[in-house]
Amino acid sequence: MGRTILGVVIGYVVVFVWVFATSSLAWLALGPGFAFEGDTPHTSVGWGVLSLVLGFVGAVIAGWIAAFVGRGARAANWLAVVILVLGLATAVYYLTIDREAMALETLAGRSSAEVPMMEAASVAVAPAWYNFGIALVGAAGAVLGGRLRGSRAPA
Repeated sequence: MGRTILGVVIGYVVVFVWVFATSSLAWLALGPGFAFEGDTPHTSVGWGVLSLVLGFVGAVIAGWIAAFVGRGARAANWLAVVILVLGLATAVYYLTIDREAMALETLAGRSSAEVPMMEAASVAVAPAWYNFGIALVGAAGAVLGGRLRGSRAPA
């Protein structure tokens, strides 16, 4: 049980670091012009799709690592549950607040291209499909990663 919990925790840290690092690299490579729709805080479809792909790859890696540490796919399955529950809770929360008004207040007349990456990430307004999709894609990736690792004993 302890190894399963450790696998879930390490897997979650891995997916978090992966998403942060790859999103940062994508921002540096593609810039705010790709990330946002024009001069608005709305994320572009391209950025949403790229984020889903990067999130899926990160979740597969995290699921594999969770299964490795947990000595079986159970840790990856629990990681998928954690990703799904937290992701769906976040998606529902975003439905209950006015993200656009908050973003426009934070930007205070500046364009999304004028703010640093971390601030831009905090004001980004993603469509509802993305917020729910990232939870589902992340959970599926963790399960797949666990299945790829299987229940083999660690080397």
